[in-house]
Amino acid sequence: MTEDRNFRSHYYEKVGFRGVEEKKSLQILLKDDPLDDQKLAVFCQRFPVPVMYRQLVWKVLLGILPVHQSVHQFVWNQRTQQCNDLQRSLKVMNIINDETSEAEVIFKMFLLQEGLLPLEDENLHDIEDSIISLDVATATCDMTEDFDDAYWLAFRIYQLREKHADLLETMPSSFISYLTKEDPVLYEHLEALKCVKRLPYQKWFQSLFSSVFPVSTVERIWDRFIGGSCKFLVFVAIAIFLTYKMQLINTKKQQDLLKFLEKLPCDHCDVILMKASELWEKYGCTKAELL
Repeated sequence: MTEDRNFRSHYYEKVGFRGVEEKKSLQILLKDDPLDDQKLAVFCQRFPVPVMYRQLVWKVLLGILPVHQSVHQFVWNQRTQQCNDLQRSLKVMNIINDETSEAEVIFKMFLLQEGLLPLEDENLHDIEDSIISLDVATATCDMTEDFDDAYWLAFRIYQLREKHADLLETMPSSFISYLTKEDPVLYEHLEALKCVKRLPYQKWFQSLFSSVFPVSTVERIWDRFIGGSCKFLVFVAIAIFLTYKMQLINTKKQQDLLKFLEKLPCDHCDVILMKASELWEKYGCTKAELL
């Protein structure tokens, strides 16, 4: 049976229908009531989620919607009402208006809901990671057509990021460890330019790459993150450096190298994700994070 599946998978990829079987598997999972969130999480870690199902899968895994599909509409009505109440409160307090960007509205709604909203608007940027949080909100706005969807996805992703705060803090050291193993020559070059401590990977990790890649690529990274693989972010960073190794090696000034990394070209996103997946599997994270 396994050999038959492998043959069919290979055939589908050859004729341009890569992921056909995975899509069918997800469709089967989504027929269950209640949904099996553990199986959905495993799917997210192993395969890109088809666009037409992504929001539903994310909402279930993020706890926006319950696993019982029979009550989805009722719960979503409550979520929508809560969203409306938050917006109305901010307008009454003159904290937002019709000119406020959607991303900023989402961030302020999150702060209000969490009891963290400063009384003075000028103090908003004193909040740690405010710019990064706005990047996340901007990404969810770009991913969705409905504001309520954008808000609840951003809100839960903020919470998930906080849940993994300790792990996110250790990622720079994990990055250095893995890069040293994968390409010691590249690492030595970064050390020679005294770049290692100034690399933008901390911003990359905290923003979940929302400020780095096009939204279509960010969605595929978030599939893994929302599915439970926080460590996948480290391998995305490693893959960036391996993909652009020649440009980095040929850059002889620290300032030029950092400038290149601050605004990466968007022409190798698929290659980067493929390399990140290979590294994730190579270092055993497949088994460790799916347990």
